[in-house]
Amino acid sequence: MSWETRAGRRYYYRAEKVAGRVVKEYIGAGEVADAIASLDALDRQAAALQAQEQRQARVRLDDVDAAVEGFCRTVDAAVRAALTQAGYHQHDRGLWRKRRGNDGNKGHDARRPAACGEDKASSGSEAQGGGHGAF
Repeated sequence: MSWETRAGRRYYYRAEKVAGRVVKEYIGAGEVADAIASLDALDRQAAALQAQEQRQARVRLDDVDAAVEGFCRTVDAAVRAALTQAGYHQHDRGLWRKRRGNDGNKGHDARRPAACGEDKASSGSEAQGGGHGAF
């Protein structure tokens, strides 16, 4: 927003960009232009205050985000340690899977989980004996 002097008189113009070009809009002269210029100044102050508040809010949210990210890293490390200790591994950076092989479950086929109502002894004997549920 600007005041321009032409032929000894002051005129108030608004300037805005339209399609990459600056376009001036004539507002007026005299007391009416003074009043409109004051309102425009108040609008600019309000916009500047709102922008400052948004910057401060963004800084606060960045601080919270950093704290949450740190917490998530700590929890991920704890979960990774607990699952690794329990005999699991993360397959191709995806799902956690129980390791096969010598895991201390004698007679249990690690490839096939026990069905509902089936105890470990019967699932192990089926897996070794080639029962109908073995792979």
